[in-house]
Amino acid sequence: MKLPENFKNRLKALMEEKDFNDFIKSYENTAHYGIRLNSLKISKETFEKEILKDVQPVPWCSTGYYYHKVDGSNRLSVHPYYHCGLYYFQEPSAMYPAVNLPVVPGDKVLDLCAAPGGKTTQLVEAMENKGFILANEISPKRAKALLKNVELMAVENTVVTSTTPAKLATFYGSYFDAVLVDAPCSGEGMFRKEKGLLKAYEKFGSENMEGLQKEILDSANLLLKPGGYLMYSTCTFSPAENEGTIQYLFNEYPDYEILELPKEDGISSGRPNWIKGDPALKNAARFWPHKVRGEGHFAILLRKSENGIKKTGNFKNKINWQPVEKIDETVKEFYKANIVKPLSGYFYEKDSHYYLMDYPYEINEKSHLDAIGLSIGEVTKYGFEPSQALIMTFLKKDLKHVLPVNMEVANRYLKGETLDYKGEKGYYGIFLENYPLGWAKVAPDFFKNKYPKSWRKSY
Repeated sequence: MKLPENFKNRLKALMEEKDFNDFIKSYENTAHYGIRLNSLKISKETFEKEILKDVQPVPWCSTGYYYHKVDGSNRLSVHPYYHCGLYYFQEPSAMYPAVNLPVVPGDKVLDLCAAPGGKTTQLVEAMENKGFILANEISPKRAKALLKNVELMAVENTVVTSTTPAKLATFYGSYFDAVLVDAPCSGEGMFRKEKGLLKAYEKFGSENMEGLQKEILDSANLLLKPGGYLMYSTCTFSPAENEGTIQYLFNEYPDYEILELPKEDGISSGRPNWIKGDPALKNAARFWPHKVRGEGHFAILLRKSENGIKKTGNFKNKINWQPVEKIDETVKEFYKANIVKPLSGYFYEKDSHYYLMDYPYEINEKSHLDAIGLSIGEVTKYGFEPSQALIMTFLKKDLKHVLPVNMEVANRYLKGETLDYKGEKGYYGIFLENYPLGWAKVAPDFFKNKYPKSWRKSY
């Protein structure tokens, strides 16, 4: 691989000769690929026995594994199990930050640069779908990909927004127990895996990245409660974007301490000497492709002092989204006819679309909402249409009507085909083994495949 000369020259000036030569040589090797099971849906034992036969665990993530990409119908990315939401594809090094952000069920957590959703779904699993996660992605296009992954993985407690960090700081103030900033960066650590990044780097380098990262951290500081945790990560080697950006945070907001991150399995320490920075920056974690089975990454964990800045949110200005007191009768009718699981929680309504949360959290309607917790469906002129997100959270026992399918029929269903099945009128959950795939609307002379057109397989 031909690497940019300015990239090589900068690192050569910083690294010891042998270390640098080993680093450059690592680009002759293939990239590492990772897969992470969804602990909300499947156990480690079942995953290792039924899905991933060649088990090679990622050492810093208990639910992560290495896997070898293959061609053809055996690819895990096209397998019906993927459409069941049983696993998520994630670069091994990228699994590290969310694992090491201290969160517990019931916390209020912000993933500030969340697309495509890998770290969001990790946090949800750690919190056992209990609490509140706001997953923000400023790009509306990327926010759609984030939303799909959140729905696919059976996430129930996440609000998806697409707005600026500065606006979120105005709306929410210091509301969150923990904030994750997987910052936009020059992407140097991903050259081996994503060749397109090389062209962008050669054209733009790390232009404007440091300034953008500092702006994001300014907002993250306002959004974090005193005593809360801040995880900052990038996929670049650049000291200016890593240690340098955190040194800026230290200089501007001295009420932070840098906590030690685990560094076994080849993970290296931060390099404060590269920027003449605070010695505590060594507590950061650096991933080098010649030392770990993963691509380039940087992560650092900070804790805000109990006496740190606390900003009041703008919830009193008639912009706080409140749960509705009554839901449409067609929603109740649908549940009564098709669902065993009780209808409970706090309901939010947006443009005839209903969402469900387990608690009446502060939700700001001005923050470009894409989803409010679990989407349960939409009231139309034909009645209530349940969502794909809803079926992904159910077990067989939760439904009155279940249609089990084998692998061959599952693939046909996922392509949008009409199945040869007639039965009692109602909405049926299509299940592959114990895992939901989607809805079908059934009657004695009628079968309608309700798998979303935008999700359907075309292969």
